[in-house]
Amino acid sequence: MKNGVHGVRARRTALADAVSGVAASLLSLWLFYPVDVWKTNAAAGNAPVVWGSIQNWRALYAGWAAKSLHTASSSFCYFYLYSWILSIWKGNRSSNEISTIARLCLSAVAAMANTFLTLPLDVLSSQQQTDRRRTALSLWKGLWPSLLLCSNPAIHFTVFDSAKTHLLNQQSHKSSLSLVEAFILGLLAKLVATIATYPLIRAKIMLMVTNQSNLWPCLRDEYAQHGVGGLYKGCRVQLLHTLLKTAFLMMARERINQSTSRMVLPNMSFSARSTVPPHQ
Repeated sequence: MKNGVHGVRARRTALADAVSGVAASLLSLWLFYPVDVWKTNAAAGNAPVVWGSIQNWRALYAGWAAKSLHTASSSFCYFYLYSWILSIWKGNRSSNEISTIARLCLSAVAAMANTFLTLPLDVLSSQQQTDRRRTALSLWKGLWPSLLLCSNPAIHFTVFDSAKTHLLNQQSHKSSLSLVEAFILGLLAKLVATIATYPLIRAKIMLMVTNQSNLWPCLRDEYAQHGVGGLYKGCRVQLLHTLLKTAFLMMARERINQSTSRMVLPNMSFSARSTVPPHQ
């Protein structure tokens, strides 16, 4: 009976986390979408879109529908999988404490499963943003760097969630972060993860929108032609987009989590739920 109750609670907790994750991710995507198009084109080596004419304004919203669908499906899959796995993990242990290493592994498993399920939508939206349409077979290009990039959200989520847990433990009267606290923790965690993995981010975009098909030759050729600067081409735009979007997502999701927990988990306080870090 206890296991059955815990299973229902785990599923409802996962659903609440998934709904709040989708809502926050879509809000942050729509708010900063032109910057998303800008950074994708920068990573692909395209000339920047010039602001001004109606045609260029339309270009800044290219692929909006596909990107929104990818963001919603990816966020739901990741948050549901991560929260469900984490709830089951805690339910099978005598203590609710979870180590940083264990949290990193669980988030990486959820991220990899999510990548397999949603990669075609990611490829499609990237091709539309850069106006480089390819065949249906190309919808699975970039799988290898995408899987490697699971280390990015895993590191980010682990740093944020661990810091959040520590901070809330120091302030027992609080059940959630303030906007300022969530903003600062989100920026610092994502900054480190993005810089460390940017060459893979650039390689993934290039594989998705060009005729190149192999990860390591792509990185090797870019380094041979342009040095380290080539591997980090477009990194500043990526950082701007990532930091703005992540900070907003962090702050929004802290509030949305409280609303969804009341609807899906009416008999549980917010602080009793397993805390799940936000998606990228």
